[in-house]
Amino acid sequence: MSIEDKRKSMLDKLFRAFSITSEGSYVYVTDLKTGLSRWAKEAVEYFDLSGEYMSDAGEQWAELVHPDDREMYDKDIGEVFSGQKDSHDLQYRASSRDGSYVVVACHGVIITDVDDNPDFFAGAIVNYGIQNSRDSVTGLKNLYGFFNDLKNHRVEERAANVM
Repeated sequence: MSIEDKRKSMLDKLFRAFSITSEGSYVYVTDLKTGLSRWAKEAVEYFDLSGEYMSDAGEQWAELVHPDDREMYDKDIGEVFSGQKDSHDLQYRASSRDGSYVVVACHGVIITDVDDNPDFFAGAIVNYGIQNSRDSVTGLKNLYGFFNDLKNHRVEERAANVM
């Protein structure tokens, strides 16, 4: 197995670990040594990114940041990658597939290797533009899901029983 294949395997392992612990968030992991990133499929679809694996994810994502938020974003992410701080924790607007902007909260950390050199950048993005329609504990529809279903029944002129 080549070094590149080993690094991609590690990227996938980290991605799976973060995915398990980051329910309701879009997970991303970037291998800082190869530049390869892995992003959650849902983020790729929602924000119209080029794919789950990207070699230019940072540039693609930065292009989605609202122009009024871009200076704040560039400053914060620049401080992380220059070593001034070890984590990124910022709320800003990002453009979705349809061109509208949604508020997101992005949290990311630098993971270092055994010699304390930056190795991976990993984190999660919470999309405040999406309302979850199910309770995360019970799996049952929440109030938002209930009203959304009622609206759909009314729009489609379907009968509905409510208890």
